[in-house]
Amino acid sequence: MDKNDWPQLYELDQDPAVMQYLTRGVPSSLDQIKSRSVPQMLTYRNAEKGWGLWQITKKTKQCFYRMDSSQADAFF
Repeated sequence: MDKNDWPQLYELDQDPAVMQYLTRGVPSSLDQIKSRSVPQMLTYRNAEKGWGLWQITKKTKQCFYRMDSSQADAFF
Protein backbone atom coordinates (compact mmCIF):
# COMPACT_ATOMS: atom_id res chain seq x y z
CA MET A 1 0.00 0.00 0.00
CA ASP A 2 1.16 3.54 -0.59
CA LYS A 3 0.10 7.15 -0.05
CA ASN A 4 -2.53 6.87 -2.79
CA ASP A 5 -4.46 4.15 -0.97
CA TRP A 6 -6.19 6.45 1.52
CA PRO A 7 -9.67 5.78 0.01
CA GLN A 8 -9.36 2.07 0.85
CA LEU A 9 -8.10 2.81 4.37
CA TYR A 10 -10.97 5.23 4.87
CA GLU A 11 -13.47 2.61 3.67
CA LEU A 12 -12.02 0.02 6.04
CA ASP A 13 -12.07 2.45 8.97
CA GLN A 14 -15.78 3.13 8.45
CA ASP A 15 -16.62 -0.51 9.19
CA PRO A 16 -17.76 -0.82 12.84
CA ALA A 17 -16.80 -4.52 12.89
CA VAL A 18 -13.18 -3.55 12.14
CA MET A 19 -12.98 -0.48 14.33
CA GLN A 20 -14.36 -2.20 17.42
CA TYR A 21 -10.91 -3.76 17.86
CA LEU A 22 -8.86 -0.69 17.01
CA THR A 23 -10.70 2.32 18.44
CA ARG A 24 -13.59 0.77 20.39
CA GLY A 25 -15.84 1.39 17.40
CA VAL A 26 -14.96 5.01 16.66
CA PRO A 27 -14.30 5.47 12.93
CA SER A 28 -11.42 7.66 11.74
CA SER A 29 -12.17 10.87 9.89
CA LEU A 30 -10.85 11.41 6.38
CA ASP A 31 -8.45 14.01 7.78
CA GLN A 32 -7.13 11.51 10.36
CA ILE A 33 -6.57 8.93 7.63
CA LYS A 34 -4.61 11.34 5.45
CA SER A 35 -2.65 13.12 8.19
CA ARG A 36 -1.99 10.28 10.66
CA SER A 37 -2.78 6.79 9.35
CA VAL A 38 -1.14 7.02 5.93
CA PRO A 39 2.12 8.55 7.22
CA GLN A 40 2.28 5.90 9.97
CA MET A 41 1.63 3.14 7.43
CA LEU A 42 4.49 4.42 5.25
CA THR A 43 6.98 4.08 8.13
CA TYR A 44 6.64 0.29 7.81
CA ARG A 45 7.61 0.34 4.14
CA ASN A 46 10.96 -0.77 2.73
CA ALA A 47 10.61 -1.25 -1.02
CA GLU A 48 14.05 -2.87 -1.39
CA LYS A 49 13.11 -5.66 1.01
CA GLY A 50 9.46 -5.87 -0.01
CA TRP A 51 8.28 -4.78 3.43
CA GLY A 52 5.06 -2.90 3.94
CA LEU A 53 1.34 -3.32 4.23
CA TRP A 54 -0.25 -5.13 1.34
CA GLN A 55 -3.70 -5.08 -0.15
CA ILE A 56 -5.56 -7.17 -2.71
CA THR A 57 -7.39 -5.35 -5.50
CA LYS A 58 -9.18 -7.05 -8.37
CA LYS A 59 -8.14 -4.80 -11.25
CA THR A 60 -10.96 -5.73 -13.63
CA LYS A 61 -13.55 -4.43 -11.17
CA GLN A 62 -11.37 -2.11 -9.06
CA CYS A 63 -12.64 -3.94 -5.97
CA PHE A 64 -10.78 -3.67 -2.68
CA TYR A 65 -10.82 -6.99 -0.85
CA ARG A 66 -10.60 -7.29 2.88
CA MET A 67 -10.73 -10.27 5.19
CA ASP A 68 -13.81 -10.91 7.22
CA SER A 69 -13.18 -11.11 10.95
CA SER A 70 -13.19 -14.93 10.96
CA GLN A 71 -10.00 -14.95 8.84
CA ALA A 72 -7.93 -12.54 10.94
CA ASP A 73 -6.16 -15.27 12.93
CA ALA A 74 -4.75 -16.81 9.74
CA PHE A 75 -2.07 -14.12 9.63
CA PHE A 76 -0.74 -14.52 13.17
